[in-house]
Amino acid sequence: MKYLGNKTRLEEFLVGVLTLPQRRNQHALDLFAGTGSVSLLFKKYGLNTTSNDFLRFAATRVNAILRDTPPPPNLDLESATWDGFITNNYSELAGVNIFRTAVANHIDGARSLLPAHPTTADEIYYLAQVIEAADFRSNIMGSYESFYKQGWRKQCDKVWELPSFDLINNYGQTSHQVHDTDARVFLEESDEYYDFIYLDPPYNNRQYSSVFHVLETIALGDNPTTAGRVNKREITDDMKSKFSMKRNCVEEMDSLLSLCAKRTGEVFMSYSSEGIVSIENLHKLFTKYFATVTIHQVDYRRFKTNSHKPTPATVKEVLIHGIK
Repeated sequence: MKYLGNKTRLEEFLVGVLTLPQRRNQHALDLFAGTGSVSLLFKKYGLNTTSNDFLRFAATRVNAILRDTPPPPNLDLESATWDGFITNNYSELAGVNIFRTAVANHIDGARSLLPAHPTTADEIYYLAQVIEAADFRSNIMGSYESFYKQGWRKQCDKVWELPSFDLINNYGQTSHQVHDTDARVFLEESDEYYDFIYLDPPYNNRQYSSVFHVLETIALGDNPTTAGRVNKREITDDMKSKFSMKRNCVEEMDSLLSLCAKRTGEVFMSYSSEGIVSIENLHKLFTKYFATVTIHQVDYRRFKTNSHKPTPATVKEVLIHGIK
């Protein structure tokens, strides 16, 4: 999945710094789970995981990939077509070249066969497949706030089919829970104590609810009010992350770490050397709540969208480790 900040390429770095081979049977909280690559890594090493992400499409995917085994194939979801909301707002038919019309028809058709709010594990898995298939065939470079202007990318013309996820079968030996709520609200309402908490908050001013608005609409199965040249769904204030706002992010980080310190004795935070909050300021915030603070760094290839601005090829991925 084309997702900003995906940690798949940092697996070796994370395994080493988080000492995952020594943490079997521990309970970890992945508070900003995104597409679930870190949660899946925790499962691979035999950890019990609670995952959370504010966006519904992300939480849906995490739920799907943490299963032990897949459900039976749903052929109806591959064959159904409908001229619905996605077709009429995000296809060439609408003049918004995010999806080919045939692909958009399949997205609408598959979504129409699933409940507006899937509740069973199988329904959630199928919805995740639809979201994954849609994202793979999208005509974007990483953000749904625009589309590729130089025609159609090759994958846009791929025949519609639902993908398989690479699941890890732990035969019921590990447990997982997935939530989709605001990170701070989750911690305030939680009564659980975790062996450690992993944090991967937004680090720049891009709002994920806006960047991935099309996938969120597919996940929610609604018909939102839209505006602008790409028919972006309305992004209300409660859908915006304060971690992506320069005027709010330091206070929000402080509050987050304070809440984490009540729920664990050990916190890891992934961040970027180009983040809104400097690494020096993050270190200071950590020392307010944790006795030992260690900073690990690794070079990381920059995620490129369709920007033509000259930028360095790599940035520093930073992992801050706090222990009470």
